[in-house]
Amino acid sequence: TYPEGMEDWNQPEFDAVAAGWERGLAPFAHLNGEKRVFAERCNRHEGRGFDFCGCGEPPNTFWEKEVLLKAGEFEIPPMEEGYAYRILVGGTSHVGFGDGTHIYINGERIFHRDTATPRRRGAEPVGARVTTGRWEDFESGRVHLAAKSFLKYRGDRYGNYMTVFMRRMKLPPFQDELRKGLQLVGLRNAEWQESQHPESDIDPEQDLYIWDGEESRSAEAIGSWKVVGQVETIRDFDPDSLQQPSGGWNPQQIELTDDLSTSDPLLLWTGPMLLDANRKEALAVEHAQVDGKDYLFIEAGGFSPNHPGDWTSTWLVFERD
Repeated sequence: TYPEGMEDWNQPEFDAVAAGWERGLAPFAHLNGEKRVFAERCNRHEGRGFDFCGCGEPPNTFWEKEVLLKAGEFEIPPMEEGYAYRILVGGTSHVGFGDGTHIYINGERIFHRDTATPRRRGAEPVGARVTTGRWEDFESGRVHLAAKSFLKYRGDRYGNYMTVFMRRMKLPPFQDELRKGLQLVGLRNAEWQESQHPESDIDPEQDLYIWDGEESRSAEAIGSWKVVGQVETIRDFDPDSLQQPSGGWNPQQIELTDDLSTSDPLLLWTGPMLLDANRKEALAVEHAQVDGKDYLFIEAGGFSPNHPGDWTSTWLVFERD
């Protein structure tokens, strides 16, 4: 429950100064009552560790109380064709690091995670891609960003570390090159996962999915979709009791077109599969109508040889945007 008058703290019109908020520069940190980091593994400026984490970069502001709310307007140049963009939550890319985290652009939540980074999900970027459908939020050159997270216990240590930053990546010059490349590279998928077991000596480079270049797109699936939840299996789907998405691939929206492309330049839609060139995964896609309403189901992925033998991917549930 937010303090009175702060229910809309993440909205652009919220007046943080009038509400008595303090000013501070990221990163924010707290460790057992001091302005210290949990670990010094990653420092982007020194080229140490993961360049998408930064958990070891010196903090600027002491994170005093359990809940951290931060918001502000930032000058960010408009997005450019030929690049991919993402907003990252620094300091959370190791198992047990971070806690419940929410990120907002212009008052709309684009990312959330309800727990610290779970086992087998470390060493990965934490955050959200800025799909082309959100580029209009940056057209003015100024954008309102807000974030929320929490202090936590980790063994005998109490605290957390948080910074939020944006990165962009130059894309290959032509989408055709991506299509050609995805016919040569093996991708992890559900069938590959079935052959894996952490105690076996199976070569994880075997049985990978190879796209043959064929496509059979469903006209019913073309369009813009927003994520509304997650299910363990499609047969478990109940629109009134959906889980919150967590782990694996976790977009807020996606657009599927009739020319194989999507709103994310690193995702290729073949019809039955969504090919993720960034994570090297092939995610199954299913369209269904329930009570006259369109739904799209896409595997969340996160395939790994370290999962238990009975592990299967959850499914993200989308409805038309």
